Amino acid sequence: MLSMPKAPYVLVGLLEALGAATGMAAGAILSGASIPILSQTFLVWQILLSTIFLGRRYKVNQLLGCFLVAVGVIITVASGSSGGSLKEVGIFWSLLMMFSFFLQAADTVLKEVIFLDAAKQLKGGSVDLFVINSYGSAFQALFVCLLLPFMSKLWGIPFSQLPNYLKDGAVCFLNIGSLSSGCDGAPLLPLLFVIVNMGL
Repeated sequence: MLSMPKAPYVLVGLLEALGAATGMAAGAILSGASIPILSQTFLVWQILLSTIFLGRRYKVNQLLGCFLVAVGVIITVASGSSGGSLKEVGIFWSLLMMFSFFLQAADTVLKEVIFLDAAKQLKGGSVDLFVINSYGSAFQALFVCLLLPFMSKLWGIPFSQLPNYLKDGAVCFLNIGSLSSGCDGAPLLPLLFVIVNMGL
């Protein structure tokens, strides 16, 4: 299992890092109400990519539901719904957020390809999900570190000031020092969030 080629895991990490980077960049500009609407494109991308790369076939009612989701997103973006927020920030950030969900969908489809290839290479065996997620997360962390100069510029933070932002983030997470006023619930709430998500 651990001797399998690592190149697919590198690609998983890259897709996850790019998906996170583009999603955070767009999420900083878009309103909170518009992000769940745009996240529905994940379903459309996943169906499209799984059809192309996995040869999946979907029922007519599933495709119709996907089509309605796509139409709903297009109408919302084009009309500038959500209190006009999408129109105010411009189409670029909406498209960037949708591209972020495309990368996330590509990531999930690639993981399924890894599972299918593992079943062939291991002659009926299967690779553990924990192994795929661990390697993917390790490479994601590597690529996020490499993307930090680009992402800090995108966020309007000079790269030289990034260590101070990271230090302030750690202080806020630990809920200590002068920044504790805006960090209510830390570190208990973030830790509970992580524990619940790991449990699911």
